[in-house]
Amino acid sequence: MVYSEITHTVVRKESEDIMLRLKLERKNKNMTQVQVAEYLKIYPYSYQRIELGIRKGSIDIWDKLEDLFEVPQRQLRMVVND
Repeated sequence: MVYSEITHTVVRKESEDIMLRLKLERKNKNMTQVQVAEYLKIYPYSYQRIELGIRKGSIDIWDKLEDLFEVPQRQLRMVVND
């Protein structure tokens, strides 16, 4: 495996972990993606891209997600090691 393939695999794993954690926390709050986007004052499409790991989101967004979900953003962004 070449370096670029390794890097791509690691980035994909990180995105999947963040995606699953955000979705879990959103479901725990019984919220839709639209409701989270409204709370964040962003377009639903923008939040969907964050939850899918396509977009990273600003520090301000992560601060608000931390407040909304009552979970430290380090935990929201944590990558689970296999």
